Parts: sequence; C-alpha cells; structure tokens
Amino acid sequence: MDYPQDGWMEGPGLPQSIWRYKWLVGGLVVLGILIAFLLSAAQPTRYEGVVRIYLTAEEVAAGDTERTVMSHAQFVESPTVADRVIALTGNRLTRKEFEKRLKVEPAADANFITIRALDTTPENAAGLANAVDLAYRQILSEQRRAAANQTIAALEAVQARLASELTQIRQQRRANDSPALEVEEQAKRREMEATANKIEETSADAAGSPPVLQDTAAVPDEPVQPKPLLAGAIGALVGLVIGVALAWLLAAR
Repeated sequence: MDYPQDGWMEGPGLPQSIWRYKWLVGGLVVLGILIAFLLSAAQPTRYEGVVRIYLTAEEVAAGDTERTVMSHAQFVESPTVADRVIALTGNRLTRKEFEKRLKVEPAADANFITIRALDTTPENAAGLANAVDLAYRQILSEQRRAAANQTIAALEAVQARLASELTQIRQQRRANDSPALEVEEQAKRREMEATANKIEETSADAAGSPPVLQDTAAVPDEPVQPKPLLAGAIGALVGLVIGVALAWLLAAR
C-alpha cells in the first residue's frame, strides 16, 4: 500500500533553499550585524575590577563552609556595606547605581567571595572593587569591637561584684578569722584574677589593628562592555538562523 509522502520532504533541500533565497539570508545576516553593532555602540563603556574576599579560618570553622560563605556574600550586598562603599568612593554613585555595578559571587567549594565591580575607567573599576572589600572588613571590625566592648562591660560588672563580695569576706574575717572564710577569700581572689585576665584579652581584641586588604584588584586593560566584535558575531548568527529558517519555509511553499 502506498502512503502519501510528507509535503516537507517533497520540497527542495536545505542547501537548495538557502541558495534560492541567498539574498534574503545574506540580508538578514547583514541586518543582524548592523543591529548588534548599534546596540553595542549604545552601551556605556565599562571596565571591571575583580577582587576576592577570603574568610578567616575562625569564620568558617564554626559551621558549614558553603553556608557561611553565602551568608557573608549576602552581607557584602547589604545596604550597610553599600553605604560605606559609597562614602569611601566620595559619594559619586547612588546606592541604586552602585547595586547595578556590583556582582557578588560566593564560591561553592572554597572560603572566598569574588567581587566584580563595573566603572567608567580602569582605575575607578579597580578602586570600586577594593572599596567593597575594605568596607566589608571595616564594618566587620567595628561589629567585633562593639561586641567586645559589651563583653568588657559585662566582665567589669562581674569584677565589681566580686570586689564587693571580697570586701564583705574581709570584714567578716576581722570579726571571725575562720579557715572557711580564708578559703572563700582566696577563691574570690582567683575569680577576680581570672576575670581581669579575660578583660585584658578582650580589650586587646577590641583594640585590634585596622583592617587590611588580603587581595587587591588589578587595573583592567580592556573594557568588558561594549564588545562590538562579539556582538557582531552574535548578530550574524541570529540573522543567519532566521534567514535559513525563512528560506526553508519559503522554498517549501
């Protein structure tokens, strides 16, 4: 039994269709290139500064590394860090402009975050990326100092209480110098000494040294946008695909 053949199979093949409508295919390729070049030319020139923020061993030791890195990456993108970066770079960008120029990439299997920042000149791009790193470290340092100061205040309150209790014990010993009171006095002195050591250690942490950058962004050589050659190649490819499809459809009619 004979079956009707598919109408698509009866028409000319793809190479014949392209050759028959080569003017259409060629025109669409040229049009695609032209549109791509025009769109590329309309893009502002942007350079990209790239820097990595490395987390310390203490920051990732307490829990899952991937989750910790993700949490810090979210903090880098927070308004708190954004406002500090804007201040560090002379308030030349609004927060909205800065957020459009920033890209934060947390590593999936390592303890670092990649910062990508776009700007109009190579120097500004590198400086903007470094400012993100510095702002992040400054704010973390300030938060640690604030937490340390709270701890010191609590320890000083404990020290004051121990001093008051020690004074009462000494007064009791004047009236009744028993061995039990002597043991209690020695215990209070040891507690006060341990608390004083904790205050000293925490004070050293609170003082700390100013944050420094572990990595700095290199000044880029070429802009990341516009890329006219890449845009032209993409436009030509899109035009070619559309032209071939149209040629095939027209030849099959």
